[in-house]
Amino acid sequence: MSTEITLLEEVVEKKTSLVFQPLPSYNTDGTIPGTKFSEEHGKRGIYVAFLRKVGHEHAASLPPTITAPTLFKHLFEKDYINGALYIGSGNVLDRCGAMRSNSMNDGPHGVAKYRNANPDIETSDIDVLFISMGNMQSGDIKSIETRFHDINIERTGKKGFAHDYSSSNGENGTKMTQLENLISNVSQNEWDCAFLMLEKRGTTLNMERLHSA
Repeated sequence: MSTEITLLEEVVEKKTSLVFQPLPSYNTDGTIPGTKFSEEHGKRGIYVAFLRKVGHEHAASLPPTITAPTLFKHLFEKDYINGALYIGSGNVLDRCGAMRSNSMNDGPHGVAKYRNANPDIETSDIDVLFISMGNMQSGDIKSIETRFHDINIERTGKKGFAHDYSSSNGENGTKMTQLENLISNVSQNEWDCAFLMLEKRGTTLNMERLHSA
């Protein structure tokens, strides 16, 4: 617990603003609303995404009307951090734009890939806590992000539920990117052969599922 308290105390000392709102409410950087957000809150810091879809296995156990200060204060004490979908750092407006994206090209954000793999999840099902770190250097912000990751790995075994879909180092994300790249570059003959292999593999998997039922 001392590691968690120390981290929160350091962040409290350096943070300049707290925001907690739905993913679609984060405006695009460079637009008039985005500029207004940046002037009021800043845009560089730590962000924590939470899935709020009731009944979903990865839905965070948060009170329905929790405020940003309360969520931040009790991240560790009430285990709110355990339900994190994704913990990241950087320009929150850019990162939220990447999370909202439906494109799977050019290394999409882990949350975008998670949504792609779970089509029942809408962007409005995700809320994001933004901890603005003012003029703190990018390397120092990244170091804080890593400490959040380490604590959540110790608590849950994961950085966050959607981190496995990260294009940079997530297992599912890497596999999906490799598969997407392969599909986009195959010839017609390769496609025909692959389709037959997929049919055979599908039959095998269905048989295994029936035998294990």
